Amino acid sequence: MSDCVGIVGPDLYKQDGVNVDLGDLYSKFAGGLCKQTYQNNPHILVHDFSGGLFRGPRCFEPIDLPPGTMLDIDVDGNGTKPIITDAAFQHRQSSRDWVAMCAGDKTRYGGYPALLANDLNIKTFGKDRDSQTFHAVCELMLGLKEVADENNYVMYKGETAEMGAVCLFGQPAGNAYVHLVRDGLRLCSSQECNYGKERESRSKDCRLARKGTPRQWWIQHAQSIQYVFR
Repeated sequence: MSDCVGIVGPDLYKQDGVNVDLGDLYSKFAGGLCKQTYQNNPHILVHDFSGGLFRGPRCFEPIDLPPGTMLDIDVDGNGTKPIITDAAFQHRQSSRDWVAMCAGDKTRYGGYPALLANDLNIKTFGKDRDSQTFHAVCELMLGLKEVADENNYVMYKGETAEMGAVCLFGQPAGNAYVHLVRDGLRLCSSQECNYGKERESRSKDCRLARKGTPRQWWIQHAQSIQYVFR
C-alpha cells in the first residue's frame, strides 16, 4: 500500500498545480456574493449551512407560488464566445452571456428563471490574489452578481476547480406556472406565447467571428466591442 493512501494534503495538491489557499479565498469571495443575492427573489427562500463558502450545504424552498407551479433545471455553457470576451478583457460579460444561454432557454418557453448555480473550471487561479488571472475570475463572479441583481435571480451556490481552460457550466432553476401548453413544449403564464425565431445569437456561433478575427485584431479595434456586446 502507498504511504499516500488516505492522505491528501496541501502539499500533494500543490504538486498537481492547485493553489489551495487562493482557491479557498476565491470560494469565500464567491460565497459572499451568493449570500448577497438570497433576498433577490421573493419566491425563493434559501437556508444556508455553507459557512460562507461557495460550495457547501444549502437548501431552498419555493414560496408564495400559485398552484400548479413546476420546477425545472436547465444546463448550458458559454458557447463559443469566451475567447472573444477574454481578448477584449470583458470578463464580466462572460457571466452575462452564460445567463443568456441558460435563462434564455427558460424564458423562450414561458418560464421564469429564479435561481443560478455554476461550476467554474479553470487552469489556474494565478500566482496570488494580485495576479491578472485572479482578477479575471473575480470579474466573472462580479458580472454574475450584477446580472442576478438586475433580474431578481438568486446566486445559489457553485464549485471551483483548477483544471483545464476557463469555462462556466451551470444549472439555472426556474419555475413556470402552466396555463397554456402548445405542441407539448410551450409553457406560458397568463399571456400567449409570441412565436418566432431568435434574432440574437446570445453566446452561440461566435466561432464564425473568431475564425476571421485573430486575438490581436480585437485589441487593435476596441470599437468593435459595441457590436459584440450589445
